[in-house]
Amino acid sequence: AVSAVIDNRRLPSELSSPVNLYSQQLTLNQNLSATMGLLGARNNLFVTLYRYQTEPISGSGLILPPGLYFGGTNNTQYGANAVWSHSLTPLPSLNLTLNALRTEANGGLPGRTDQGFARLAITSRISPNASVSAGARYQTLNSSFPGITDYDESAIFAGITYTFR
Repeated sequence: AVSAVIDNRRLPSELSSPVNLYSQQLTLNQNLSATMGLLGARNNLFVTLYRYQTEPISGSGLILPPGLYFGGTNNTQYGANAVWSHSLTPLPSLNLTLNALRTEANGGLPGRTDQGFARLAITSRISPNASVSAGARYQTLNSSFPGITDYDESAIFAGITYTFR
């Protein structure tokens, strides 16, 4: 039975920390976001700004004191993303995605994580059901939370997407 759960959830055979498969915990989530889009003949631009706050609460709706909840459920995220798409010709398009976010611990608790992501790709349809793409990405994460490792990554990628109809 345990092996089935590991296989179904695609968990690694060894873990460095516990994984909650189920926990009875209530959170109050507040989301505020705004998106603006500009559509053109060959260019599209969409920008989103957001704030997302999560707080653990009791069954009666009261805020729980610090230390009585699992980590990662009492924070506020601030972020922005932008997506620009440019049609090079009728088939290939160039796409740029930028994303930046900050996660801060609530309730006077210390800790902050800053993340950034940039992706540039070219995509072209090669048949009614298939397209090819290639591009590059860069992502970074810097955190003062214990147990989170900072990283920077650069990568190139290529792929084929096929849609079964």
